[in-house]
Amino acid sequence: MYNLLADPIITVKLTDGGRSRASLPELFVLLEENRVAGYAHLLPYQRHPWHALCVQLACLALEEADLPAPGESPCLLGRHDRDWWAGALRRLTPGYEQDEPWALIVGDIARPAFLQTPVVDGPLADWTKLVKSPDDLDVLVTAKNHGVKQTRMNAPAAEDWLFALVSTQTQGGYDGRGLYGIARMNGGYGTRPGFSLVPGPAPGGQWARDARVILDNLDDISPDIFNRRHPRRALLWLDPWDGATSWPLADLHPLFVEICRRFRLEDREGTILASYKATACARLDAKNFNGVVGDPWMPFQSAVDGQKSYASALTYRNICAMLGTGKYRRPLLLESHPCDPPSGMAAQCRILLRGQGKTEGYQERVIPIHGSVDLLSKDSTKNTAATMVSLADKAEGKVLRPALKIFLQDRSGKDSVGIREWIQALDRAVDEIFFPSLWDMLERQESGQDGCSAEQPWIDKLRTLTKKYFAHALSALPCAAAYRLRAEAEAWIAFNKLRAKELPLAKS
Repeated sequence: MYNLLADPIITVKLTDGGRSRASLPELFVLLEENRVAGYAHLLPYQRHPWHALCVQLACLALEEADLPAPGESPCLLGRHDRDWWAGALRRLTPGYEQDEPWALIVGDIARPAFLQTPVVDGPLADWTKLVKSPDDLDVLVTAKNHGVKQTRMNAPAAEDWLFALVSTQTQGGYDGRGLYGIARMNGGYGTRPGFSLVPGPAPGGQWARDARVILDNLDDISPDIFNRRHPRRALLWLDPWDGATSWPLADLHPLFVEICRRFRLEDREGTILASYKATACARLDAKNFNGVVGDPWMPFQSAVDGQKSYASALTYRNICAMLGTGKYRRPLLLESHPCDPPSGMAAQCRILLRGQGKTEGYQERVIPIHGSVDLLSKDSTKNTAATMVSLADKAEGKVLRPALKIFLQDRSGKDSVGIREWIQALDRAVDEIFFPSLWDMLERQESGQDGCSAEQPWIDKLRTLTKKYFAHALSALPCAAAYRLRAEAEAWIAFNKLRAKELPLAKS
């Protein structure tokens, strides 16, 4: 039931304002034609795993067909009809005449179903866990109804189960004993972020561009991990898994579509239910890699004890660190490539932050790049971003912070809750204007202004913001009425001196 290669179960929002229901091959045709505006039932935190899955499957199918040739097609992947895509995807799963690996529900549990391994160790009746709603299958923590309510979907459709299955199997983390996470994250409480350059907001252009870049650079994806000469597994749900053994990464294709749980969907009197069973180990033996396994969307950092994948909030500081100003290295898809247009690109960043026994929020950020995408790799961009971050640090740590401590007569080494809150408020305001100001500074430098004069507009903005938040903080922070006037006067004197020193006005 619900064969992805034949049944139109995916509700697609079209660029002309209409909607269409599509099978997976029909969806790929719409993506190639760049007619997809979005997906009606896809939740925000499911966007990256779904996008990554569609890109991986397209790349695997095109590689199998030896298409497209590098630099051959102006529309990145070419044009193929529904039957071509259906045949290309079927060639990834030979020997299954009924398309079992592409169906959400397969009655014979000894056969694979989509993202569900064959069951060879007894009937499903022996599996003690039963899930009645896709949101209880998904990665958001719903235990005890904290944060996200349990079983929110009253009448879930097949595509709701599809998206939840993709989300958990390809971005799931450690959720308790016997529920291990994926290999593409740094530890059980890590995350699988998605960073790439995008030519526009439409999923079709993003899908085609990412697939084109990956196909052109496939041999360079972690050649030290994956044995390119060895027969390689790509779809990890085709083979049985008893939950007691782990596969080595060397046996896999660099674009392997992984699974981390033993799930099986069933149809019971017209209602879809899911059974799952805990495992004794993770599906892949990848603990020592700390998530650095060639994911083309994932940044990573070099640390004393080895490389680690990215798992931090999408602040301007962390994003700048990936421009070369800090410890992170940009992933393949965040680099510019020959297939990219010379301008009009944006950096798209997506991440679902995780913690112990909880999810800590989904973040998505699109940063338009003014001018050439080559700006991302220029030393001038790295140096300018580093200078701007340093000036913001001064505004927060050497101007606002000490002035507020004087107002509160706080001589301790630690900041009070109130001081931290106002520093964070200033930092959020800086974040909102950081990247437009970065492009403005780079444009000034390109026009011939020296570094000192080019950075002055940024200093002026920090001066204005710092004064604004300092004034708001003085009116909001507690102070005895008898001492307030004196405390405010002393604080303003200190603030003005500190601001003049750390964020000076332009010299006349």
